[in-house]
Amino acid sequence: MGRVFIKNFGDGNYMWPVALEKSIITLISDSNAFNFVEANDENGYRDYISKNVLTARGKVPDKGTSTMWWNSHERFYGLTPEDIIVHDDGTRLYWTRVKDGAVTLRQEVDANRFAKPGAMLTVQERPDAS
Repeated sequence: MGRVFIKNFGDGNYMWPVALEKSIITLISDSNAFNFVEANDENGYRDYISKNVLTARGKVPDKGTSTMWWNSHERFYGLTPEDIIVHDDGTRLYWTRVKDGAVTLRQEVDANRFAKPGAMLTVQERPDAS
């Protein structure tokens, strides 16, 4: 039996229309912070996040937020075809099952103030089965 993940990233989630159009599940991260994810260095990740990344509301992430972000990366790679992801875009509720397939990574400039101006993002994508 699969798991159910509820992801509500709030108003202004600029990746949501892209995910919906391409039928993918996305997760974004400051590229430098993602280096800590790849190295499985949770303490380094938290330290970097607290000094270099802001929330969508322009605030320094507290420990609970940085924990949620770290755990999102961990879960993203552990998703299976039995898992369901639910998303609320503010007006409608969507759900999808995860499809088998490789996680792809791409880099893009952060145009949405996720990190410091000009920061690069690592966008992680995996197929969904919608």
